[in-house]
Order: sequence, then structure tokens, then C-alpha cells
Amino acid sequence: MANDRRDATRRDWPTMLGEFRILRQIATGPYSTALLVRMIGDPERRGEMTLKVLHPVSGPPWKAAMRMDTSVFETAAEHPHKGLAQTFEKGQILDHVYVLQEYVDGIDLRTLLTLFPQPLGEFPLRARVGIAVQLAATLEHMHSVPFGDDRKGRLFHGDLHPGNVMIDRQGTVKLMDVGFAPMALAAIQPAVTGSAVGSPGYLAPEQIANRRATTSTDVFAYGSLVAELFAGEPLFRGDTTVAILDRTQEAQITDTLDRIGGEYAGAARIVHKAVTPERK
Repeated sequence: MANDRRDATRRDWPTMLGEFRILRQIATGPYSTALLVRMIGDPERRGEMTLKVLHPVSGPPWKAAMRMDTSVFETAAEHPHKGLAQTFEKGQILDHVYVLQEYVDGIDLRTLLTLFPQPLGEFPLRARVGIAVQLAATLEHMHSVPFGDDRKGRLFHGDLHPGNVMIDRQGTVKLMDVGFAPMALAAIQPAVTGSAVGSPGYLAPEQIANRRATTSTDVFAYGSLVAELFAGEPLFRGDTTVAILDRTQEAQITDTLDRIGGEYAGAARIVHKAVTPERK
């Protein structure tokens, strides 16, 4: 989920969680923790997998998360794409609601941008363009998939940010956590009434206002991510989460667009178009 980070305070996980052997903690964030696991017996021969576990809360939210429609996972599985990490199942072990998904051996984009924060720097332009192009192709695929009871809607991610974008050892870009955002929202909703669930700086204004994700909010997040990819800094900045959300809602774009203009004017145009209210 939002703001996964590898240097976060780690809790002591048991060596076993249900039928899963925990190998190590991959990352953690405010709503969930990602664990590297193997299934005992591994009947499907999947090998190492990622177990995304929602942080425990008490009361009705857990029931909401477990009742949540699994059609997002099922629809994504019916329409595979090389840029989508596969989700295997959703379940519950004691007070832990989880999603089991493909493990991608590589590095997430957030870590990559942290290692190379300066614009372009040692992170080659060609590599940055490749990431942007691959991710755009994955989103285009998702947004072409019919979704919903009437099949008139389109499949969307809902929480696109650098921490959910993995680059494997072959250079393939994988989008993680498809379908996870609405499940987390269902689980924690009573505790965050009036708040947007997701990653500040990548949430579209209408997503902050009405807490609904769509293909359009994915486009906004993509534009914000591309800006950071080329400039080495977020498009919407602030000292606090509230300040970032306010800047986003008021479309107060920093000087980031100027930093990727000129030679990279094409990228700047993409970003500007993606974050405007007229985006599609």
C-alpha cells in the first residue's frame, strides 16, 4: 500500500503464519507489510511469493475487507499482462487479512529514485524513458479491460506510486498490488472517515475529495510519477501530508515541470496533460 519503505521499523514476525513460512520482511507502510514467504508443500510450485498483510485493527473493518468483492483480482487474473504482478488469493489467518501475490526479484522505483535523487544523474535517461513507457503500456492494458457488474467500467489500480512499481533483474517493470487499495480502504474506513487512503502526491484531487479511484485517478498518479522520474523530486511537495494534499487539490505544481522542460519537453507535456482536470 502507500509509502512502503525498506528502512521502516520492523516487527518480529513468527517463522510461520498459517501455511506460509516467513523468510523475511520486504517492506512496510502505514497500512500493510510485505513479507517474502514460501507455502508449505507449495502444491502449485510457485516458489517464493509476496504476502501482503494488512495491519491488524479491531472490530467490523476486518469483516468488510473479507467480504470485499474479489472481482478486481479475478478480472486481472483473466487478463494477464507482463507488466502486472500476478495475484493468487486473498485470505485471513487469525487477525491478519492478506493478499498473496507474485514475488518480483528486483528493486522498487521508490528505492531507485532514492539512490539516484538528482535529475538523471547516474540513472540513465534511456532507463527512465523505458520505465515510463512500460508502465504506460501496463496502465493502457488495465484501462482497456471491462470491469464492474455491467462491464461498462474499466479496471484500475487505485494506488499507483513509486513504491508499487518494481523493476526486475531483466529490466521488466511490474505494477504491484492490483486490487489491494480497495481492500485496505474497506478494512480501515471507519477509522479514517473524511481522509483519503493512498499516497499523498499521487492522489488526484477528486480522489482526495470523494475517495473514489478510477482510471482517471490512475492517469493523474502516472503523471506525478513521471515528473518525479525525470526530475528526481516529487511534483507536489510539502512539509506535511496535509500540505501535500492541499497543494494537490489546488494544483500547485512546483518548479518540477521547469526542471524537466527544454530537452525533455515531451515528458513535461505528458505530465501537464496527465494532472489537468481534463485528463482521461
